[in-house]
Amino acid sequence: MFEAHEERLQQLVRRAETPVLGLLGTLLPLDARAAIREDLSVMPSVRAYGTRLAQFPALFGVWLAEHVMLGLGQDGHFSLYPHLQKAIGVTKELTIGEKEFLWRAFRRAMFKLGVQPLSRVSGSHFMADEYVRQAGVPIAFADDLALQMLQVARRIGLPDEDDQEGLLTWQSTLLSRLFPPFSVTARKAVERDHLGYYTRAFIRVHLNGGQATHQEPLEIALAKAFAIENTASIRRAVIAYSVSS
Repeated sequence: MFEAHEERLQQLVRRAETPVLGLLGTLLPLDARAAIREDLSVMPSVRAYGTRLAQFPALFGVWLAEHVMLGLGQDGHFSLYPHLQKAIGVTKELTIGEKEFLWRAFRRAMFKLGVQPLSRVSGSHFMADEYVRQAGVPIAFADDLALQMLQVARRIGLPDEDDQEGLLTWQSTLLSRLFPPFSVTARKAVERDHLGYYTRAFIRVHLNGGQATHQEPLEIALAKAFAIENTASIRRAVIAYSVSS
């Protein structure tokens, strides 16, 4: 049932230019999503989900990370585990043992996909941090991020989408503006984005007249800022580079 979808998704994951698994949810076709839901409805449990992560790390790893990305912060609180419970199809609160079992299964799935998990395996929130990292910028904070991006774009313009050095320089300027009350979780996600993925997504929306280029949660959320802000003054950025001999 899952083999063909898993093989295809694994190939896409390895080629994807995205910083986190949560952003790859758009690669899950509708029939794969339906199959996952049906499978989880049969006998939902942490143990069963761990087995699926071992068998189909791409499908069930992306599914898990996407649920965190879409759900985190939506209720105004940092409540992670309710979104994990929804992803695996259970309603009861997870025990400490179940949380550790799921965390270990998720890490093994990441290794299989060639994704490097966090090196930290103890200390405060070490299990939660693994999921939060793979969620990237929670969608609940993406419109706030876009508003900050718009302010930077008005001040210094926007780089070309294919200018990697310019993208990262621009993103560094953005990071210098992301201070509380802006979400610390979202800021850390942008800080870890060494590909400039979030800046590229913002530029795509800008070039498309403030509209998402396709039905992708991040672009849809970024586009909300364009609906309430005037973007007529945004220009192309002129970014100085240092050239070493």
